[in-house]
Amino acid sequence: MVHIISFQLFFFFIFLIGRGFCNVVFTYFKKINSENYEIIDTPIYIFYPIFGLFFLGNLSVFLNFFMGINNAVVYSLILISIILSNLIKKLNLEFNLVNLFYFIITPAILSISSYTIGFARDAGGYHLNVQNWIRESNLHFGLYNLNPQYGFSSLIDYINSFFWFGENMILLHYVNLSIIVSFLGFLFFSVVQRNNSFNFSVGLLILIFGFLDNFGFSGGKNGFIEIDSIPKQDTFFAIVFLLASLFIFHELKEGVFDIKNVFFVSIFVLFSYQLRILGLTLGVLFVYYVYKVINKNKINNVIKNLIFFMLLNIFWFTKNVLITGCLIFPLRASCLSNIPWFNENMVINERASLANDWHKAYSMGDNIVEWFSSWSSNLINLTVAINFLITFLFLVLFSLIFKKRRQAKTTNEGVYIIFVISTVFIWLLSAPGIRLGLGIFMISITCISIFIEINKENKLFLSSFGKIGIISLFIIVNLLLPRFTNFTSFLTNVTYFNSLTVENVEYEEPISSDIYGVKPANKVSCWINIECSSYNTNPIKIDKKFYSYFQEK
Repeated sequence: MVHIISFQLFFFFIFLIGRGFCNVVFTYFKKINSENYEIIDTPIYIFYPIFGLFFLGNLSVFLNFFMGINNAVVYSLILISIILSNLIKKLNLEFNLVNLFYFIITPAILSISSYTIGFARDAGGYHLNVQNWIRESNLHFGLYNLNPQYGFSSLIDYINSFFWFGENMILLHYVNLSIIVSFLGFLFFSVVQRNNSFNFSVGLLILIFGFLDNFGFSGGKNGFIEIDSIPKQDTFFAIVFLLASLFIFHELKEGVFDIKNVFFVSIFVLFSYQLRILGLTLGVLFVYYVYKVINKNKINNVIKNLIFFMLLNIFWFTKNVLITGCLIFPLRASCLSNIPWFNENMVINERASLANDWHKAYSMGDNIVEWFSSWSSNLINLTVAINFLITFLFLVLFSLIFKKRRQAKTTNEGVYIIFVISTVFIWLLSAPGIRLGLGIFMISITCISIFIEINKENKLFLSSFGKIGIISLFIIVNLLLPRFTNFTSFLTNVTYFNSLTVENVEYEEPISSDIYGVKPANKVSCWINIECSSYNTNPIKIDKKFYSYFQEK
């Protein structure tokens, strides 16, 4: 019960941050009545948690140029800003079925996952220590020379750096839960309100996709989101990536190209590749969309809507260069070789390790049968591949049974299909790990609805999947996301509050006195210690008059 209450309070806090951010945005664009605004034919408040986390993450990026964010002044200013920005307009939400699930039922169910949640393998390796650096110090040049994994520095680490609760890291799990609640809120609104036939089809197929994730070869898993161990960004990225692609496609499909939507489209796109570089595949689709908007609106108005997007991009890619010497790590072509902290060998090795050692990427010219045999030797890859194919074919058949007899032609559907195929191709060539492809699996499912929209008025459909049936399906998907052991733990001890603390680590002195920091005795994880560097690196710290940087000895 403690986790249920604490997470609902946390979720509402993030909700208010997002609402305050949107209130300021609408004030800037002289459109105060933000509660009535819609994104993807969905009330904007459903996405407030996403905007709230986006704002916190980018605020952290900006502040970290000058200071560590573990500062009472920073937290006080954030709190004051939240209060003042929410006073711009009175919060007025109806008590209806959507809000009952959005604010109460779904958060309550998902919060139970907190009972047995644990750290991901990468938590001690780099995620938590990246957050530790963000909290305790301003941005240090060449930080990736301490650990090459620091070079990826996803926005999730900047977000999570705000939510260390003493020595208990449980709030990092709440961050992931907040984004999932927002996503499920979108799905629920789409299938219950039924105000957009495409959204309804997409929402229903994704819910069925999520239900079938629990069945199949080797016990299930077909590529649906999961309440992952913390603090990984896999599910977080998958959701933002899917929503970003749907948002752009919605605009292209409708062909209206409302100037007011450009700002929010850009936020989703930016957020996507700030979480994971695979999100950059949205770039071409986004450019095409902006081109369409410019054709329908004055270019000055378009630029006005994109100023915030461009400024945040400057900060983001500058941060990348200062940490790694590369605009996009570990893409060698994006690196600036004349920067003193640039480490070419590290970039090349990390790219090779990511593609070959960990995820077994496909290389052009390779025998595809041999590659697939190697890739599928990892049981999780084979399991998801088989189950996803079966699920995809089932959903196609399901859609055909209940399809509209006369479906209106969709504008720009070819553009979206090319985007999806290109993204799958890039994923295979770069890092085709299953957890890295969750968003790709879901956007592949959405492609079905482009060609086959479900007729929500079909008598056979209504008799099989009426409103009660769809709500029941939604509840089941919610209940299946947490592991079963969470419910048994909850029922046996409703007052329990999980204390998720880091491991005690022993350290060794480096082989030479000029090498920075100590080394983890386990040769793997520094956990939380900014005076620690990876076991496989030998960094030295170079102090200049106005700055300092790390480089490999």
